[in-house]
Amino acid sequence: MALFLVAAAGCRVLGHGEWSASEFKEWYARFHSGRDSCPVYYQGSDETHHHFIARAIDSWMHVEIPKHEVQLALEFPYLGSSSPRGVFYQVDPERDFALVQAVEGQ
Repeated sequence: MALFLVAAAGCRVLGHGEWSASEFKEWYARFHSGRDSCPVYYQGSDETHHHFIARAIDSWMHVEIPKHEVQLALEFPYLGSSSPRGVFYQVDPERDFALVQAVEGQ
C-alpha cells in the first residue's frame, strides 16, 4: 500500500512542468533514495528558465525552474525537449543543482 501511495504521488507530479527551486528540492528529498535512484539532468536554459529532466519512478518528467532561483556553474542554450543533444550534465538538487557529472559524448 505504501509503495502505491508513493507511486501515485510521484505520478501526480509528472505533468508538473514549472517548479520553484525550493518545491522541487522538497519533492526530490521525499522521492529519491540516492543519486542514481532519481537522476536529474540539465537540458539548457532559455531567457527565463533552466530546463531539467528527472527520472521519477519509471517515467521521465520535464522540470522548468526560474533562472533567478538557481545559479548554475555552466549554462548552455536550451534546444527544446526533442533536441537530439538531450542533456548536458547531471545535477544534484540537494547541493543547489551542482554538477554531478558530464554526460558522455556531449
